[in-house]
Amino acid sequence: MSSSSKDWDFWDVRNGVLIRCSCQAESVIIRSGVQKIAAAAFNDCPSMTSVEIPVSVTDIGADAFSGCRSLTEIRFTGTVKQWRAVTKVSSWCRNTAVKNILCSDGIEVYAAFSYDGDVLSRFDGTASEVVIQEGTKEIGGGAFHGCETITSVVIPEGISEIRESAFCGCTALRSVVIPPSVKRIKASAFRGCRSLRSVTIPKGVKEISAGAFCGCISLETIAIPEGVQIIDDEAFKNCASLSSVILPRGLKSIGDRAFQNCTMLRSVTIPSGVTSIGDRAFQNCTMLMSAAIPAGVLSVGNCSFFNCKRLRSVTIPAGIRIIGAEAFSDCRLLDRICFGGSRKQWNAVLKGRFWHKSSAVRWVRCLDGILASFNDVSPSVA
Repeated sequence: MSSSSKDWDFWDVRNGVLIRCSCQAESVIIRSGVQKIAAAAFNDCPSMTSVEIPVSVTDIGADAFSGCRSLTEIRFTGTVKQWRAVTKVSSWCRNTAVKNILCSDGIEVYAAFSYDGDVLSRFDGTASEVVIQEGTKEIGGGAFHGCETITSVVIPEGISEIRESAFCGCTALRSVVIPPSVKRIKASAFRGCRSLRSVTIPKGVKEISAGAFCGCISLETIAIPEGVQIIDDEAFKNCASLSSVILPRGLKSIGDRAFQNCTMLRSVTIPSGVTSIGDRAFQNCTMLMSAAIPAGVLSVGNCSFFNCKRLRSVTIPAGIRIIGAEAFSDCRLLDRICFGGSRKQWNAVLKGRFWHKSSAVRWVRCLDGILASFNDVSPSVA
């Protein structure tokens, strides 16, 4: 088991399970035939700098080597493929100095996870492809913050929450698999993931929190499932490659700046049930050509469609109460607004200052006729 036979007295092995080792050797060799390394087996080995694990091992328990702060090298007598097949429970090697696993046919980069109970609190590895350990319940705030080498992450079933800024600034992250068990994606969870192209949000998620995908400039598609009720402030702000989005039934509100600066967004379907569109929600969506605001929306926020240069037509429901200041300003091609109510109802809508400044709007088509509120001359009815 170690470099000298006298250290046998420090080992507790039963039926192929290495229960405990308390030897003080720097270099440790685990005997072939051991099948499982139990949880916390090496917690009493502060001097250990290297360990050799035999190919017979198929299971490594939680915290098996955790706290071995001098441990820098792990050797595995099998292949990289065989190493990957070994079941490794959460935090099996946290708080060590291990960077790589030396296998018989190559090197496996160690994914250096730190845990606080069942919460993955920090990743300090250099791997590009990361598979989070089974048994993890939550991904902690900032756990992968600024990990610029990661290109893909597999999140296992059983994780319920991705906390604030968990993957913020992972600039090389291209793909992420989020399992159905995830119910909450917190603020700025994927903010600034500049290489992320697509993501599927599971059905159990109720809210896409503030800034969750803000600055994901390569994000082209997003599948938002039914069940999501709130898209919070800046959720998809600055997603400059996002070309279309279908919002789910059951959605109630679109937050401030939710899709601001999504300059490739050509179409958006807003479902019935939405009651408010936040300030600057679609500001600078310069490719957006039309917007149908459904019945049920009571307010359109300030600057909500400001500078949507290609916006040509807008449909507004009869129940609208407030159109915010500069809501459609600088929409230079916008020349027609269709209102779902009467002229009397339109006149009762509270409109903020400059709500259509620098647009081409000169009249509103209501159910009972044309209302020319913006020009002295009424247009002829086509």
